Amino acid sequence: MGYVGEGNKQFEVKIREGAKFSDGTPVTTEAVAASLNYFVKNATGPTAAAFAGITATAVDASTVSIATAADNPSLPELMNQIYLAGDIIAPAGLANPEALASAPIGAGPYVLDASATVSGDHYTYTANPEYWDKSAQHFKTIVVKVIPSTTPRSKPCARVRSIS
Repeated sequence: MGYVGEGNKQFEVKIREGAKFSDGTPVTTEAVAASLNYFVKNATGPTAAAFAGITATAVDASTVSIATAADNPSLPELMNQIYLAGDIIAPAGLANPEALASAPIGAGPYVLDASATVSGDHYTYTANPEYWDKSAQHFKTIVVKVIPSTTPRSKPCARVRSIS
């Protein structure tokens, strides 16, 4: 992964051989480029402007080229999971984007367990059986609890003075 050519307008990403999405389909350069282009087209929020003018193209079976209209020294950071562009969506997910909120299809270490999830209350994730690096899956299940109000977090809390 890195810049190619002059300036910071062309960035290449190599795709891991044998990687699969959680639905079992292979992660291909075409799928990665389509996901990145979908994200750029639909980006919202405070980071949306950072993705303006970005286009992804499958170069060959292992390389995706990301081009920008202007020099962009932030591409390595923009392609990570914090900005969500690095969360690649499978072709089946792109074909039905409305379903992504309740049935996401990605290539990450965990997948949403919709049967054990209550939208707006808690979200349950289980280890993705298709994930390429089983040693990185440290938990069988992860439950994320939603805190619906910021009020409890904004009140002062007692300080622990000693622990025995």
